[in-house]
Amino acid sequence: MSEALFEVLPWDSDNFHYRIAKVTKSTLTPADVAVLKGCETVDCFYLTAELGDMETILALNVPGVVLAEVRVDLDFKGSNLPESWSLQPATEGEVDDLAAMSRNLYRDSRFYCDRHFRAEDADRLYETWIRQACAGTRGDQVLVVRMDGRPVGYSICQFKTPQVGSVPLLGVAKEARGQGLGVALMRGAVEWFSRRGADYVVATTQGRNIPLQRVLQAVGYRTSKISLMYHYWPRIPLPAAVG
Repeated sequence: MSEALFEVLPWDSDNFHYRIAKVTKSTLTPADVAVLKGCETVDCFYLTAELGDMETILALNVPGVVLAEVRVDLDFKGSNLPESWSLQPATEGEVDDLAAMSRNLYRDSRFYCDRHFRAEDADRLYETWIRQACAGTRGDQVLVVRMDGRPVGYSICQFKTPQVGSVPLLGVAKEARGQGLGVALMRGAVEWFSRRGADYVVATTQGRNIPLQRVLQAVGYRTSKISLMYHYWPRIPLPAAVG
């Protein structure tokens, strides 16, 4: 029964030094949560509940569950976009700069909001993500925008299906914000997918990340779904807050 409920995530487990799994069943009952609680081979379960799924939300009202994030899914359909900054694929020589840029950019992410996870481990997750994307193992293309010959922003473009593109990660250096680079990166990503036959493009952000939601809306994205992201720690208590 447990095998149908979740799948183990080796990358997350190695990065955070916990045994982590993702629950794959869409709607959970108290009996399902009891099975998760009894599983001694997993330290943390990632779970997602759509905002209207009260059965799952009520089932997760148990000790050890952390509401880590309100997730906002958006999509864009169409390709008529105004001129944007010139975007180019990232080069091998820019990978270290992009990895360094990723540090501290994603403090709204659920990995920083759950005190079980160390901030330095979350930093490393995003650094590894951008390095692997540049190597082609976690994305189809990394587009960058440059100022004075130096990359100051990036977007990862990844096909979910031949018709659906996804931008799982977007970053703009703090010193380059306020110049419309986020909008330019999202427009450039849509253009990149459109030229390759995608019908629409999806993106995800956090409910607390209002600036990125506004960037996506400025490009033409519309909210398609809101869900709740939970972390369930059946046996490991939440560490005390520091300070």
